[in-house]
Amino acid sequence: MYFTTRTLTANDLEQLEQLQERYAQAYLPRQPVPVQLYLSPYFSEGQNVLCAFDQAGTLVAYAPYFPQNDLAWVEVEALPGLENADEVKDVLWQ
Repeated sequence: MYFTTRTLTANDLEQLEQLQERYAQAYLPRQPVPVQLYLSPYFSEGQNVLCAFDQAGTLVAYAPYFPQNDLAWVEVEALPGLENADEVKDVLWQ
C-alpha cells in the first residue's frame, strides 16, 4: 500500500472525525475524542499527531503523541479493515 505521512492540520479534522467514528463502531465501547483536542497546545497544535494518507488523500491512520514529564502516551489507530494496517501502524509508531 502506498501512503504518505505528515502532521495534522485543521483541514484534516473532518476526515479524522470520520476515522474515529468508524473505529469506535468497530471497537465498542470505544468513544471518539473531540478532534479539536489534537490541534490544542497539548498536542503542539497538531505537530504531535502524525497522520497517514493513502494515494487518494484519504486519512487511513493517525498517531497522537503526548509527552508528559518522563512518560509519553502514543496511540495508533487505523481504519478498521484497512489492508496492510500493520505496515501503516509500524511507520506511525516509529
